Amino acid sequence: MKLAVRCLLLIAAFSMSACDREPSFETMSGETFQLSKYEGQWLVVNYWAIWCAPCRREIPELNELDHLRDDLMVVGINWDQDPLDKTSDYATRMGIEFEVVLTDFPYLMGHPRPNILPTTLIISPTGEIVNELVGEQTIESILNAVDNAQ
Repeated sequence: MKLAVRCLLLIAAFSMSACDREPSFETMSGETFQLSKYEGQWLVVNYWAIWCAPCRREIPELNELDHLRDDLMVVGINWDQDPLDKTSDYATRMGIEFEVVLTDFPYLMGHPRPNILPTTLIISPTGEIVNELVGEQTIESILNAVDNAQ
C-alpha cells in the first residue's frame, strides 16, 4: 500500500505540461515552489510538527536564519502533511515566518521521510541534499553544517 501511495505521489508530482521542466509544489502562501528557482542558494529544509516541543523551540532560530543571509532560504514541511487550513493554523500558532511547502519534496527526490523530529536537511546550491541534522538546531549549528558542506 505504501509503495502504491508513493508511486501515485511521484506520478502526480511529475505530471507536467509540455512547457514545464520540473515539478512544482504549492506553498502555504499560495506560491509555487520549484528547486530551480533557488539554484545558487542554500536551502535549509526543516521538518516540524505542532506536537513537537523541540520543533516549536527552534522556530525563532529558523526565522532569524531565514533573514540572515541572501544565499540561504529556510523552507518548512509539516511532517504530518495536514491540509492547507490546518498547516496554516499550526504555522501561525508556532510563529513560523519562513515559507512552508505543502508537499514532502525531499521524499519525492528519493530522500526518506525522517523518523525523528525536528529534522533539518541542508540542500546545496546545486540541489543536492548534503546533510541531515537530527534534533533541535541553532543558527550556529546550521551555518556550521552549511560551511562544512562547501
